[in-house]
Amino acid sequence: MKKKNILWKLLLFLGTIPFLIAIIFSAYKGITGFSFFCIPGCKPKTGFTTFFDVLLLYSSLFWPTYIIGIAAMAVSIVELRKGKKKCQKK
Repeated sequence: MKKKNILWKLLLFLGTIPFLIAIIFSAYKGITGFSFFCIPGCKPKTGFTTFFDVLLLYSSLFWPTYIIGIAAMAVSIVELRKGKKKCQKK
């Protein structure tokens, strides 16, 4: 029973990874700078607006990973709740 709980908790953690990658990558580019789609020689932009711009760009390109992550989290939450209900009935 404990091994199954560990499996579902691991799946829950793996489901959050696409969201964490997007936020960490956007924060990194917001701090170090991002030049978007300009000609070479442009100065990279930094700041809070760059964070949101990079997050929007990343999300529009890698949206299928969000769907996979949400599905993994939903399945693991349902299974963890089933396991908790079985333990309470005993």
